Amino acid sequence: MAKPGPRPTPTAVLNLRGSLRGQYGRKDDPVVVVDKPSCPTWLNPPAKKIYRRTAKLLYDMGVIGRVDQAIIAMYADSFNRYLQIKDEITGNFVKTTNGNVVTHPGIPLRNQYFDQAMRCMKELGLTPSARVGLAPTGAKQGKSSGVSRFFKGKLTSA
Repeated sequence: MAKPGPRPTPTAVLNLRGSLRGQYGRKDDPVVVVDKPSCPTWLNPPAKKIYRRTAKLLYDMGVIGRVDQAIIAMYADSFNRYLQIKDEITGNFVKTTNGNVVTHPGIPLRNQYFDQAMRCMKELGLTPSARVGLAPTGAKQGKSSGVSRFFKGKLTSA
């Protein structure tokens, strides 16, 4: 049975947000080494391209490890299948042999792959709402914005 309330936020994400709770961490929080997972061999070439692009983005954000290979592969596969079906569907409706106009039979499948891809994107932090509060990648690499340098006294006003 699931625990009530929101899921706990990983300590790495709390640290990216600059939260004080991230500094103290949890004793039972698993430690995942930030590393780019290898691309699975079972993905087809377009899905591999999506996988590599996504893994690079997440690695640059500093939020993935080798244990995330399956969720990234599921995202790449679902998104690739969504794109394939989207390209095959020419319209929202088709005409049957009886002359009736019905919804295209591929639309429910397209929507299913879209929903799967969106769930994976939310889990991986690839949507704007999932990234709310995360520090920008440049800040993680030591590059600070002009505003933050101004308030830290490292930028003088003219």
